[in-house]
Amino acid sequence: ATIGDGNAVLTITDDDAPPPGPRIAFESDAAGTTDIWAISPDGRGLQQITNDAVTERYPTSSPTGSHIAYVHDAVTIRIAAVDGLTPPVDVTTEASSVSGLDFSPDGTRLLFSRNAGVSGFDI
Repeated sequence: ATIGDGNAVLTITDDDAPPPGPRIAFESDAAGTTDIWAISPDGRGLQQITNDAVTERYPTSSPTGSHIAYVHDAVTIRIAAVDGLTPPVDVTTEASSVSGLDFSPDGTRLLFSRNAGVSGFDI
């Protein structure tokens, strides 16, 4: 696929192996439901990370690019290995909506916000 505005063009290919390092994680409904995808900063290695019947949103890549955290079905935080060899791991299941995921700089912790109902949002 080619994305551009007439001035700059980025060609995205899915047949080139991505280089090691950080990945750009994003959500797209290109496959029918909103799923998580990843790509290298240079446009190589487009990869669909999830393929579920439910909506998955708010992806964030780990500092090394080896894992992506995301929200599954609005309430479950999951972490998936980008290599696709292991199934995603449920980190937590909240009774309320979660969003705003981000890894710590060393990749050992995950920050997120959750809607705590009448008391507002927690971090």
